[in-house]
Amino acid sequence: FYLDFEDSGALGADVSGNGNDFTVNNLTAIDQTTDTPTNNFATLNAIWGDNISAGSMTYSNGNTTYQPTTNGNSYTRSTFGMTNKGKWYAEMKVTEVSTGQSASLTVTPDTNFGASTDSGYGFQVQLNASNTVLNKVVGGTVTSINESFASGSIAMLAVDLDNGKMWVGYNGTWYNNNNASSTLDVSNPDGTGISTSYDYIYGFQAYWQTGGYYDIADVNFGNPSFAISSGNADGNGFGNFEYAVPTGFLSLCTNNLNAV
Repeated sequence: FYLDFEDSGALGADVSGNGNDFTVNNLTAIDQTTDTPTNNFATLNAIWGDNISAGSMTYSNGNTTYQPTTNGNSYTRSTFGMTNKGKWYAEMKVTEVSTGQSASLTVTPDTNFGASTDSGYGFQVQLNASNTVLNKVVGGTVTSINESFASGSIAMLAVDLDNGKMWVGYNGTWYNNNNASSTLDVSNPDGTGISTSYDYIYGFQAYWQTGGYYDIADVNFGNPSFAISSGNADGNGFGNFEYAVPTGFLSLCTNNLNAV
């Protein structure tokens, strides 16, 4: 027998041609990783040290979930960088704990040790007692684009480092510079001006308030820790996302990095 564990639709199937299929017991597609010995996906860098952050992070689910544990802002970053080229897509599920706080995902120059939103491009979610806000972050400037982001929603980020542009959305809707649509409009980015003079990483922020108020963030670079109801790969056939990957954009994995 030969089990093809890279095919989530054939879990337990013998692909040797001998028909010795395994019976799946107490397993679902969410138990199966898309990360393999021949194609690794980015995760959060749990051993990276940050002397700027006032707080700290804890990690779980194979370093794809993070939450702050100490009062103040904490930061982390992806294990892989993106140089200054390529088109990349990622998702992040944000869940409010108690009355929540904030969590962010941006692309930021790899020289930014704090991996903060100060010079980043991406999004920030604010979930607390008075806010359910999805913000876009453009060069560190934060602007609200939606005020009905519910706990457990999935924010989306598409970044074009070839042309210095980015798009923000959530739950399958792209905002396209205030023109909401289920399709990413390449002529209407939510942010421009990303310099091609830097190499980039994904940078993440979280805020913990005394009393245990924070958000849990589940990051999906293509190897999700949370349940995916639909299942969408990128154009190269890699990754597993809740929402359709925009044409030409890729998951952050070694096979895609080698192809860019």
